[in-house]
Amino acid sequence: MKLYYFFVLFCLVMFSCNSSGNQEQPQVQTPQVQTSNYPVFPAEKIQELINVTDAIDLQTNEGVSMSVTDQGAKQNIAFFTIDPVTDLNCPSTMLLFPKSAGNMSPYYLELHLGVNCAFYKVYENGKPTYANMLHPQGAQFFRNQLAQLGIQIQ
Repeated sequence: MKLYYFFVLFCLVMFSCNSSGNQEQPQVQTPQVQTSNYPVFPAEKIQELINVTDAIDLQTNEGVSMSVTDQGAKQNIAFFTIDPVTDLNCPSTMLLFPKSAGNMSPYYLELHLGVNCAFYKVYENGKPTYANMLHPQGAQFFRNQLAQLGIQIQ
């Protein structure tokens, strides 16, 4: 019988605690995801950029600069996919400046590369215009290149 009274008392206490509607529920903070509003760099423009590029200047965020010519230059920019970028929360790692016959292209690329993300943001005439996911082989290529320079991906 004592158990019965204890149970009834317990239920009343629980009911009265739950029925107080003035208590604020704790707010759960969710991480902000910066989504992309950039369209994809069209496949035709990608192919045109690859075809005309004969050199590329690279500059890492750590201040390492280098120039690559011929096939190496094309390889550095051939890793585009036509998939849109959905999450811009990825660290910027390197800038790539394609050249054709010594002239700078109207496009340059900002490589964003992290542990679980990889994409190019494409600038046209100095303004961010497009964003495309990077092919997984391209992400691995750049991770290897940066590792050889002693640069760690975060």
